[in-house]
Formats: sequence, structure tokens, C-alpha cells
Amino acid sequence: HNCTRTHSTSHTSLITTSYITLFFNKTGCIIYDFEEGNLSDWLKTGTAFDNQPTYGNNVVFRKPSGSEASEHVGDWWIGTFEDRPNSVTPPGRNQGDIPQGTLTSPEFTITGDRISFRIGGGCDMEKTRVELVASGKVVAKATGKCAENMLENVWQVKALIGKPVQLRIIDQSSGLWGHINFDHLLEENC
Repeated sequence: HNCTRTHSTSHTSLITTSYITLFFNKTGCIIYDFEEGNLSDWLKTGTAFDNQPTYGNNVVFRKPSGSEASEHVGDWWIGTFEDRPNSVTPPGRNQGDIPQGTLTSPEFTITGDRISFRIGGGCDMEKTRVELVASGKVVAKATGKCAENMLENVWQVKALIGKPVQLRIIDQSSGLWGHINFDHLLEENC
């Protein structure tokens, strides 16, 4: 849990599965941003996360029309369709929607009243989602909008302040939009 102060301009929403309607500046502590380029200490199952995190905006090389971009923060992000695990791998490589798996973070303690993150990819809440887990129970979840572009999502977590939690990213789909994009887990008001 890397508590670094940061400022970002973005949209926000107060509902778990809703997205962004207003812009505002905010300060917070980065929990996970994948900028080390590895998933040390994360627990992986299956094969969906084998080539993660993804380096750069691989989406624009796969979709040269420019119609979509990942809209990640920094250089590294999670994108289970992608296969660009480092800067020397040619851009545009992908593993497609076939691989499935889960990725679970190390435990971290909630210290702020809201956490935000960027999410995109598949839109089937049953098969492609991000979960916040406390005491072994899912307390919040979100999914993409069947678009590569990641949008910001916000969870109200005031009731969890002082409690240990984990983030779990799930890709259990091999069909159309059977992938998840995720980046920049930020704790606000920490």
C-alpha cells in the first residue's frame, strides 16, 4: 500500500456501479497503480493475468481507427485482453478474450472514506468485474461498459475505515467482451 499524495482531474460518482458525471480535483493515496510493472504479492488463478500488467496504450495499436483507447494512468495497467507485458514487446499484441482467471491483491487497510479506480472492458457483472472483499465477503463490485475506455468509479467505504480489505479482479468469460480493464486504485480523504 503505497500512500503517495496525488492530484488528478476526473469524473466522479457516488454509486458503486454508476460512472462519472462531474469533474473535480481530488487528493488521495495511491493504493495500487501497477507502475512497478509487476504483480508481486498478488495472487493469480487461471491464465488471464499471466501477461499483466500491460505496458502503454496497447488498445490504440489493436484498434488503429482511434475509436478507443484504454485511458489508463501512467505506463502500466491491467487489461486481460492485452499481451504487452513490457516496453520491448511489440505494441498491438493480444491474448484475446479466451483466458480466464482472478487476481487478488494483498490485504490493505481502509483509511479514507472513498476509494476510486478506473475500469473498462466487459460489462457482464457475473463474469467480468472488480470486487472489494472484507472479512471474506464481497462488499462492493463494479464492471466495465463493454468499451476499452476506462472510466472512473467510486465506492463509499467509510464503514470500512480501519478494516483490512482486498481487491479481486475477475475475468470468468471467454465470450465477446470477456476481459476486464483496471487501473489506479486511489483512496480519497486518507
